Formats: sequence, structure tokens, C-alpha cells
Amino acid sequence: MPLPAARQLSRPLRYALLALGHACFALGVIGAFLPVMPTTVFWIIAAWAFGHASPALQARLFALPGAGPHLQAWLLRGEISRKGKAWASFGMALGWLLCGLLTHWKLPVVTLVGLTLAGVVIWLWRKPEPAADSLRTDSCPEIQCPVFRDSSQDY
Repeated sequence: MPLPAARQLSRPLRYALLALGHACFALGVIGAFLPVMPTTVFWIIAAWAFGHASPALQARLFALPGAGPHLQAWLLRGEISRKGKAWASFGMALGWLLCGLLTHWKLPVVTLVGLTLAGVVIWLWRKPEPAADSLRTDSCPEIQCPVFRDSSQDY
């Protein structure tokens, strides 16, 4: 499925979405190196913003080796790989342990955080998984950078 063309947005809204996309992408890059900051959430937001303001930038994000196909699977089909689910569950378990250690295992706090994370883990594991070959970067023919006929839209 080809990417849709950019919707007709007002210039300020388009610039705001482009700024949001670039800022979230940069925060995601920082998050790749800092263990306390997420990467995936910021890149999902960046792909969404680019999808509305510049499908060409969204396609470039989808073409990133490693992360691109996973972002595309989530945004276009709502799929999460089994490996991604396992890493997310592991990260939430570590976060819960850290919460317990920092709060000296105060029962109300640890229980509330634990129940919240358990709900997220249940939701996460109920999401569909992509087909085995759909996450390969060379098997994404639907990634197409649209050719902009209007040079004012070319970013």
C-alpha cells in the first residue's frame, strides 16, 4: 500500500508538525543512548507527524535499518514483534523493581505501579504480531517517497 499524499494543511500547521517530527526524532536518538529515556515512543510520534506533514520524511523514517520496519508495522497495521514485546515487558519489570527500590517497597505505590504495568503488558501481548518476512527492510515495497510536483512542498 503506497503512502498517502500529504493532506492539504495550512502552512503554520505543516511547519508545527514538521517541527514536532524533527524534535521527537532527535529525542528518540538521545533516548537510544540514555537508558532512562525512551526511543520508540518519540519515533512513533515523529512518524505520525511526518505522515501528516511530509510523507517523504515518514518514508525515510520507515526506511531506517532496524527500527523502520517496526515503526511501519505499528503505525500502519498495529503490529508489534514478539521480540519487541519481550523487551518492553522486560523493561517494565525492571522499572517496577526500580520503583520498589526507590520507594522502599511501600505497598500502595508498588501495588498501583505493578497493576498498571500488568495491564499494559496484557494489552501489549494481545496485539498482533507481524508476519515473519514483513519486518525485513528489503521486503517493504510499499515504502515510496512521493514526488512532489509543487516545489513549495518539497522539504
